[in-house]
Amino acid sequence: FQLDLSRVVGGTTLTQSTGRDDEGMGFQEQRIQHEEEGLEIGAFERNEEGGDRTAGMNLGLTGINGSNTNANFGLTTRNGQTDGMNLGVDFDLGRLRNELDLEMRDGVTTMGVTSQGQFGDFSAGGDARFNLTDSRLEELGLQLGYQNPNEFKSFALEYRAQWMEENAEYAH
Repeated sequence: FQLDLSRVVGGTTLTQSTGRDDEGMGFQEQRIQHEEEGLEIGAFERNEEGGDRTAGMNLGLTGINGSNTNANFGLTTRNGQTDGMNLGVDFDLGRLRNELDLEMRDGVTTMGVTSQGQFGDFSAGGDARFNLTDSRLEELGLQLGYQNPNEFKSFALEYRAQWMEENAEYAH
């Protein structure tokens, strides 16, 4: 169950929640969201029984030169110690929608990069995940697709390589 109490003032909404999740763990959560033309800002904090805490922030900008940009930051603590941190940004660049994600957890830092675009009836994209701690490419993906707008004709191709699976002798 979850009980929410929200208060709206102008373009700002403050929500406080309390309840139990699907596993029966009690929690309390506070969220604040502010929206106005072309700008969206949000923050949240969640405290769970046992002292685990998650907090995050989000900033979104829309309509600047016809593009959208979104940035987020998250922090997780367990037993009073930082357990993980992530940082992400999504942005438009011409016809491409791009994402950059950075995550630090358990002493390992990873970065993900994604870019996808629509070019007429074709779509194309690529993504990669890097382990910055070990200076290695972990995964690489490429996508290509076509969809005829007037007929039920389409195709999609995808290639994905996972470095760790193909080079298990380097696992530690």
